[in-house]
Amino acid sequence: MTPDFSDASSPYALHHIRSCTPMEEVFHSHPFFEFYFFLEGSTRLIVEDVDLHPRRGDGFLFPPGTMHRNMLLAPEKPYERFYFYVTPSFLQEISTQEWNLEDAALSLAGKARYHVHLMEADLQDLRDACDDLISTPGAAPPDRLIRRGKMIILLSRTLQAMSPSSPLPPSGHRSARLIRYLHAHLREDITLTDLEEVFHVNQFTLLRDFKAYTGISIHRYLTECRVQEARRCLLSGLSPAEAAADCGFSDYTTFYRAFRALEGCSPRAFMLRYRQ
Repeated sequence: MTPDFSDASSPYALHHIRSCTPMEEVFHSHPFFEFYFFLEGSTRLIVEDVDLHPRRGDGFLFPPGTMHRNMLLAPEKPYERFYFYVTPSFLQEISTQEWNLEDAALSLAGKARYHVHLMEADLQDLRDACDDLISTPGAAPPDRLIRRGKMIILLSRTLQAMSPSSPLPPSGHRSARLIRYLHAHLREDITLTDLEEVFHVNQFTLLRDFKAYTGISIHRYLTECRVQEARRCLLSGLSPAEAAADCGFSDYTTFYRAFRALEGCSPRAFMLRYRQ
């Protein structure tokens, strides 16, 4: 589920893929919304502290900053899914006074804990609409306008079809419990010694199990979560120094390096870009 915006200026991108290619995904997140729908295959999907095996008709909504990982369990079986990415600014732009699409998406993701199950008719309807958009050219101005209109319709139909079902329970896996602990203490100084005392397991076992569960280290996960939180702080109007202090970074230099490595620009450049 790697982003591929064929047009860098486009606020959305759509994909429909069927393959048997082995996947080596690690925990990752995006600065935009991801709508993902499972059609067939055998995979394991971990979203923050939720761990499940999708079945046909399962739909997922990942808000910006949501850490997730998808693993192909049976490469001999075709894996088919369709999904699309949408920037928060596009959802805000097409919202109305009666219906704020960004708020609706965030509310749905929170109530459903990222997951809903669609009726077969709704699943096919959304798949066909996605395929239609993928095949619609977008080079000429009239085509871009048509694509924009179709995308607005697809988003509206998607949010209507994805009515929340019963929220998924959090996983009891130790690494899932560790993820919940890290989020609860994100602004604090967290050491491996602290984690040993909390989980009553030596740090080497914690590190090994967490890497197997997420594909990344505890330190990297914590850093990415803190940077995602810093993004939200910057967008809310905090200064880079305030965001660094508010998100658990030990000093501004550490924050600056981590932010630049993950976002590709400095915190101040990020602020200027999103304020334009």
